[in-house]
Amino acid sequence: GTVADLAVKATADAALDEVVRLPYVLHHRRVRPVPRVPAASALWDGHMAKADAPKVTVIVPTRNRLDLLRTCIDGLAHTDYPSMEVIVVDNGSDDPATLAYLAALDPARVRVLRDDGPFNFSRLNNRAAQLATGELLCLLNNDIEVLSGDWLGIMASQAMRPEVGAVGARLLYSDGRIQHAGVVLGICGGAAHAH
Repeated sequence: GTVADLAVKATADAALDEVVRLPYVLHHRRVRPVPRVPAASALWDGHMAKADAPKVTVIVPTRNRLDLLRTCIDGLAHTDYPSMEVIVVDNGSDDPATLAYLAALDPARVRVLRDDGPFNFSRLNNRAAQLATGELLCLLNNDIEVLSGDWLGIMASQAMRPEVGAVGARLLYSDGRIQHAGVVLGICGGAAHAH
């Protein structure tokens, strides 16, 4: 039966005003629905003309992991946004393939900033932000795979709204489930990931 049927059966012998403790799982889903990637948003076309798009500086901290970084940088190359600069902050990579890849990046498209200090995500981003020439900053992890070329336009159009201070992305697991949908205030006394 349904979960409601199970609850009725479990409490059938209890008086109406009696609190019944049910220390067992009443129902467990046997089959997970097949996840699907949500439909793309149309915000980019509806909220901001490309001619009005502000310059965005995308900052990507990384250390080694060429497999991740290459996918991330390829996604940025296929991003449909009119004014974007990319700063990769290399935090002490020592893998020869990663170093060769970083050296081969076109400096007209991607600036590489070397930082061999201890890992500190905030410090790495702040150091790159000092060199940024964009009106907006996009802090992008090196393990992001771009699924749709309009992602930055959608985020920038939200960021330009006067009542918005920061925009969080919707990140998906490879099977389409939501991994992260931004950070919201008021969770656990502060801020935490939505969904």
